[in-house]
Amino acid sequence: MSVLRSLLRPRDEARTVQATAWGEWPGGSGVETWAGTSVSADNAMQLLTVYGCVAFIVDGITTLPIDCYRETSAGKVELDKPGWLRNPTPDLDFASWASQVLTSLLIDGNAYCWLRFQPGSGVRELVPIDPSQVTVTRDRGRKTFLIGGVFYDSTQVWHVPALMYPGALTGLSPVEMARQTIGAGMAAEQFAGTFFDQGAT
Repeated sequence: MSVLRSLLRPRDEARTVQATAWGEWPGGSGVETWAGTSVSADNAMQLLTVYGCVAFIVDGITTLPIDCYRETSAGKVELDKPGWLRNPTPDLDFASWASQVLTSLLIDGNAYCWLRFQPGSGVRELVPIDPSQVTVTRDRGRKTFLIGGVFYDSTQVWHVPALMYPGALTGLSPVEMARQTIGAGMAAEQFAGTFFDQGAT
């Protein structure tokens, strides 16, 4: 329960450490761009273009069929889907679960899930974790995850990174990489709103 309580704390309490300084900005409030606007993972989704792109990709992928196969000497043999793939967690159907994982990847550049096991039968459940609550470090050469003040290893947390720099621990945030363009779009929206609010003068 202590871990669950920690995940419900304000989003700016801990940011994922990115390959660049994105995760280290004070308060997680973003950084000012050339256009003078502050861009963060949270406010970027308020720009219709960013939201539309994320929704388009997520909706397209979550509707694709998923099948399981095993390579044999006779060729590919179709298998029954494992339970965690049919129903990754009791709280979410597959489409909702995949939506959370993909949104994390597209905004933060990283997706994390708790790994829950069924004794003797492998993975039972994959529970998505808010990536802003995870800090990735390395301990004695092995990747570890700091969540709610507690360290976990890769047998407890499933990590899917997006594009990575060589030697990096985490994936690159697409929002961070496109922050100048997103900032310009936000500045244009702000200007248009102020212009019409002042009677178009």
